[in-house]
Amino acid sequence: MRMVRAIAVATLLVGCAPMTKQPAATSGPKGCDAGKLHDLIGKPYDGSEADALRNKAGARLIRVIRPGNMVTMDFREDRLNVKLDASDRVTGLNCG
Repeated sequence: MRMVRAIAVATLLVGCAPMTKQPAATSGPKGCDAGKLHDLIGKPYDGSEADALRNKAGARLIRVIRPGNMVTMDFREDRLNVKLDASDRVTGLNCG
């Protein structure tokens, strides 16, 4: 009985261990580097440059986030997120 109790306690403690954070941006064939696009912050975005931005950042996917949009919290190292304000100006760029 003591062994079962010890295993149960150990299992609970492992579940409470802190998780490591995923990096915000990575580079490489599967990753993306949003830092290369920092000069776009404050500029208008109309969608026509989506492929060029995706390629420049080295991302496989691009996601445009407007105010009020619901987005998933999944981390994709190969996805570029373009955050816009109500007038479609770029307010932020990140990978994930």
